[in-house]
Amino acid sequence: MWYGVDPKSDAAIELTPYRYGQNNPVKIYDPNGLDDFFDFNGNYIRSSKSGSQIRIMNNGSVDQLTDFNYSRQNIRNRDMLAKVATYYAHKAGVSKSRSVGVLDVDTQKDGQAFAAYMVKSDSYMITVDKNGNVNPRANNLYNMENAYVHEHVHEVDPTSRTAFGEIKAITKQSSVMSFFDTSSRFKEAAGSYAASSLNNALFNKEITPKQAQDAVRQLNGTYLGFSVKLKFTDGAVHFDLIKDEIIVKP
Repeated sequence: MWYGVDPKSDAAIELTPYRYGQNNPVKIYDPNGLDDFFDFNGNYIRSSKSGSQIRIMNNGSVDQLTDFNYSRQNIRNRDMLAKVATYYAHKAGVSKSRSVGVLDVDTQKDGQAFAAYMVKSDSYMITVDKNGNVNPRANNLYNMENAYVHEHVHEVDPTSRTAFGEIKAITKQSSVMSFFDTSSRFKEAAGSYAASSLNNALFNKEITPKQAQDAVRQLNGTYLGFSVKLKFTDGAVHFDLIKDEIIVKP
């Protein structure tokens, strides 16, 4: 039982009461999250004592990643974005010798992944749309780190180009602590993607129904299970969102 604030909490920020209470049905979001600050060259400066956002110090102002345009002519902005993304990729376990590039895509919808591992070119990327915008979910530092946990699995897993390979990547990313601190939209997208990937794996006969049941049980046992409930029924995984919890119905 906690009756006050630990005066030495800054010494071990990962051991807060909110972490121990992560299965609380009240679903308290960790107020001890730390904003990360970078300079305009993408160099990490410091972390604050509150927040969960990525902040860019820019000529006396404090901006977010989404405040900048990353069209191809804005080379300095793109370099900054790539360096910030590389910082979180390294935190996620990607080799320190690797760096992240910027990948131009046609659209950047809210539910779309913003991190990528390109198998053919063996490269990590962060995506921007045709207007030079980065996905708003990339503003959250836990989203950014956890996205590269997922992509790192694709680098080391020979089944990464299959639907079942996606399931293994989702299981890994939802098993690490950074996933618990990701935004609700990020968790929703992960849950939806897990359901669709399982159905694709079943359709392509990459897995058996028994393996699908085992995968659902394993995913529900990760941090994903605190906000997302998957259920295998009638040979398929279905997905439905109710309030702040994802419940799968037949």
